[in-house]
Amino acid sequence: MYHPQRDRWSDHFCLTGAEFTPLSLVGRVTVRLLQLNRGDRIEDANY
Repeated sequence: MYHPQRDRWSDHFCLTGAEFTPLSLVGRVTVRLLQLNRGDRIEDANY
């Protein structure tokens, strides 16, 4: 899982519109566990 004090954000994620695109295993795990791309969260970001 991503750790903001140990990891560089740009090594693990990029933004595609309002969605997080994981770039590494750490990114994939973080996006999945925190449900960062869940539909209702993305809809809220596009208001």
